[in-house]
Amino acid sequence: MKIKTIAAFGVVLSIAAVGGITAASAQVGGQGVVAVGAKMERHPELRRALRTLTMTKNSLQNAARDFDGHRAKAAQLVQEAIEEVKLAIKSDRD
Repeated sequence: MKIKTIAAFGVVLSIAAVGGITAASAQVGGQGVVAVGAKMERHPELRRALRTLTMTKNSLQNAARDFDGHRAKAAQLVQEAIEEVKLAIKSDRD
């Protein structure tokens, strides 16, 4: 069984090497390390925030209750935050 596991792992590594993995990262001593040839994402913090805000907006919109209008107000404010983050990302491209 151990030999089959090692062989399977070897096949996966071979496929990854032949397939040309373009990016790999690891944490080394608290520092993010990116492999040679990796394409860096522009503004990863803003893009992560945008994904989180979008998920938050969806959660608010799908909530079971309205909470006396506070849920709708929160969803509106989150949408405004989404628009601001999009503008921030766009402003760097201009």
